[in-house]
Amino acid sequence: ARAVTPTGPAGQLARVASPHATLATLGEGGVIAALGRQGLAGPPGALGIGDDAALVPLGHPGVVASVDTLVEGVHFRLATTTPEDLGWKVLAVNLSDLAAMGARPVAVLLALSAPASLPARWVEGLAAGLHALAARHGVWLAGGDTTGSPGPVVVSVTALGEPGPGGRVLTRAGARPGDVVFTTSRPGLAGAGLLALEHPAAMAGLPAGLVAEACEAHRRPCPHVAAGLALAALTTRLALLDDSDGLARSAQLLAEGASAGVVLEAARLALAPATRAIAAAHGHDPLALALHGGEDYGLVGACAAEAWPHVAQTLAAEGFPGQRVGRVEASCRGAWVEAAGELTPLTGAAGHAHFGG
Repeated sequence: ARAVTPTGPAGQLARVASPHATLATLGEGGVIAALGRQGLAGPPGALGIGDDAALVPLGHPGVVASVDTLVEGVHFRLATTTPEDLGWKVLAVNLSDLAAMGARPVAVLLALSAPASLPARWVEGLAAGLHALAARHGVWLAGGDTTGSPGPVVVSVTALGEPGPGGRVLTRAGARPGDVVFTTSRPGLAGAGLLALEHPAAMAGLPAGLVAEACEAHRRPCPHVAAGLALAALTTRLALLDDSDGLARSAQLLAEGASAGVVLEAARLALAPATRAIAAAHGHDPLALALHGGEDYGLVGACAAEAWPHVAQTLAAEGFPGQRVGRVEASCRGAWVEAAGELTPLTGAAGHAHFGG
C-alpha cells in the first residue's frame, strides 16, 4: 500500500462533504484520510498512518492479536446496516476476542475493500462508528489498507492488545468436570434483533422499546472488555471464550478444551423479554435463538463450583450480571442441552460455521 499522510490532500477532504461524492471522487488518499482523521492519537513513540507499517509500543510479556472480517451478504446487508453500525460492529467483534483472552486492547488495523461507486459519506460513517467505540476503550487506528473491489464490501480489522493484570492470558482450555458454566450476556438477544430487522412486518404490535433493544444488540454489540480484564485479574482457574457463533457453539468449544462434556441447562437461561416477545411474534423458539442465534459477543466460561460466587461477584462489580447456564460433566463428550429433564446432543447443529462446517 502506498504511504499517505493522515490528513491527505486538502482537495480530497473537501470533497467528502459533498453528498454526491463517491469513493472514486475521493481517491485512495481521501478514503484513507476519511477513515483516519476522526480517531484517537497513538501512544508516545507510536507511528501510525503514513508509513508502510505501524509501530505500536507493546512490551513484555507479548502481544495479544485478533483479526475478524465482515463480508457484505454474509455478515451484513447494506439495506439493513448503516455504515456507522458496521464500523462499530467490525471493531466490537475484535475487541470481544481480546476480552475473551483477558487482554486490554491498544490499537487496530483496518482493511477496506469497496466499489468505487460507494458514496463517500458511507466511508465517513464507517469511520465514525468505529472511532465511537474505539474512544470508549482508548483504542487508536494505527493503519491498514484500502483497495477497490467490484463488490461485495469487505471490512477487516486486526486488533492488538496486551495481557491484563499480572500478564495472565485466559484460554478456552482448562475446564474440568464439576465446573460451573457461565455467560456474561443474554444469549439470543442479538439473534432476535436480526429477526426483527429482516421481518419488520411480524413485529407489528410489539412494544417499540423491546424491538429497539434487540435491534441495538444486533447492530451495536458491546464487547465485554472490562469483564475479561476483571476475570484475568483473579487467581481462580478459569476457561473463557467469546460467544460469537451461538451459545451452543461456545459450549462445543469449551467441551473440546476440557475433553469432557458441557451440558447447557435450559431452565437456568434467563432470556431477555425482547427475545421471548420477538421469537413468539415470528413463531420461533426462544431457546433456539439463545442456543444458535449468535452475535451476542458476551463471554462464556467455566470455573470450579466453589469459585462461582466469587466470579459472579467480580462480574457484577464491573456491571455484568453473569448467569450460570450449565455444567461440565465427565460422563459425556461434546455439547448438550438439558430441557424438561431430557438431554439432547447439540453436536452437528450448533451455531454458525463458515464453509458449511
